[in-house]
Amino acid sequence: MNRTLVGMKQMILWIMLIGSVTYTDKTSAQTAKNLQVIAMLDSLLQQYNDNTPGFVINVVKDGLQVYSNATGMADLERGSYLDTESIFEVASVSKQFTATAVLLLVAEGKISLDDDVRRYVPRLPDYGKKITVSNLLTHTSGLRDWRNVTYLTDYVNYTRVYNQEDALNIICNQQKLNFEPGYKYSYSNSNYDLLALIVEQVSGQPFIDFATERLLKPAGMTHSTWRNDHRTVIKNRALSYIGAKGSYKLLSPMDNTAGAAGLLSTATDLQKWNIFWKNKGFGDAVAELRVQQGVLNNGRKINYALGGVNVFDRDGLKLITHGGLLTAYRTLVSYYPELDLSITYCANTREIIAPELVNKILEIYRPTAKEQLKFTSLSKEGMQKRTGVYKNPEAQQVFTVELRNDTTLAFKGGSILRAVSDTEMRAADEIYDFLDDNSVRVADEDGHVVYKKVNAYTPAEKELATFVGKYQSNDANVGISIEINEGSLRYTRNGYEWMVLKPSYQDDRIKAFSTIDNGLFTLLEFDTNNKMDLVISLPRALGIAFRKQE
Repeated sequence: MNRTLVGMKQMILWIMLIGSVTYTDKTSAQTAKNLQVIAMLDSLLQQYNDNTPGFVINVVKDGLQVYSNATGMADLERGSYLDTESIFEVASVSKQFTATAVLLLVAEGKISLDDDVRRYVPRLPDYGKKITVSNLLTHTSGLRDWRNVTYLTDYVNYTRVYNQEDALNIICNQQKLNFEPGYKYSYSNSNYDLLALIVEQVSGQPFIDFATERLLKPAGMTHSTWRNDHRTVIKNRALSYIGAKGSYKLLSPMDNTAGAAGLLSTATDLQKWNIFWKNKGFGDAVAELRVQQGVLNNGRKINYALGGVNVFDRDGLKLITHGGLLTAYRTLVSYYPELDLSITYCANTREIIAPELVNKILEIYRPTAKEQLKFTSLSKEGMQKRTGVYKNPEAQQVFTVELRNDTTLAFKGGSILRAVSDTEMRAADEIYDFLDDNSVRVADEDGHVVYKKVNAYTPAEKELATFVGKYQSNDANVGISIEINEGSLRYTRNGYEWMVLKPSYQDDRIKAFSTIDNGLFTLLEFDTNNKMDLVISLPRALGIAFRKQE
């Protein structure tokens, strides 16, 4: 349906409502806010047209439909428009459905949150510490993300078809964890693909059948289905596009897994899901488990809860939310219990940042006085002190701070750092505290991470020759080749693509290089005490061992 007509109909409906009901001051104010939301979203939707992909957004406030509209194209080749019932891959929003399937079995006494995962998946290696069902649900297992492991192979997860057995093989092939179970939170798709397998083991049903009968049907999600063959023709499905206007390209999931992702749905059906939870459709016990936040070994509570959702405190408001990103599909499902405000969003483009859109809606319903940051100047000496290479030893991430034109601190090749105080710096919305012990504390959604200053590495060209050769990894089941080209190291996976390696840091034993591989920061650490050993780390898949071939 034409988006202008939809917006006009919504506006007329509200005007009729205002004219036919006697309102208190409170309800009049509420109606005015609803009209503000309609006007703001209608204005935003005008930015998308017949030549762009787009999105669908659905807003429900106090049980009333405030907004449901679509903009942009579902299929650029055939000229079909998105509408409010367009079907999208909801990506990681699927996790809350998988978690709910597990929690139903927990409530029935068929699974314990403290069960050892190897009870259900005996193929999983014994890592010396028990990984529990609760660890999987809250992303505290330490398991490497199997999808990210594929980024080191010849077959990245969106370039070939992976099924559940492929995922299980890669997960069980990993000989090490990212960290000890319960030590920290680290998002990993491996957790939820294993949970889907556990549901099958315990229920005796295929996961998709169980999830459809026990979740989708009770919630009335009649336009939702699970992907078990990516080639299946699905009526009214929106296609996924990367790139920019005038140069869009199709990028569709080639994936037959379900658990971490795999649900196809609409913004309307996702609203039904939120409403079903609001009404405690699965019962009080499961509703309580859903928002029970994970607890680390040290007793610290994290935001990720047993129900496959994040539970945040946003300026004193509770927010239950989860997003999804797969190829160019973006999805967000958010609910503010105190405001009884539910927002669902589905897109076939990465261009709109959904949380920013949600914040604009929230600002109308609950305006907050935003603190105006006041920036200060640092002396050249103070800025110089902060330059250098910093490494997070737990996540194997590295960044470099440099001084530009003797006047500005910035990340090398990246954004500018602005001082709020002698120690606190800001880059966009991120906070960096430079501490006296040559470390930087970086705030994140689950507390903070600490980066330590390390020695920069500037190798002579003749030193590069010691790293040249072929390396093999059993964990990733891949071989790589490293050579010198135009004075720099570069590497490839069986001729897949050459990537330049930039010198990063060094210590008494390690000489490290970094690159961007399939869009991810990738760190290669060579052990100079044993020149046969190389370890490669990328987000969610740390410490993958390679051995130099004779």
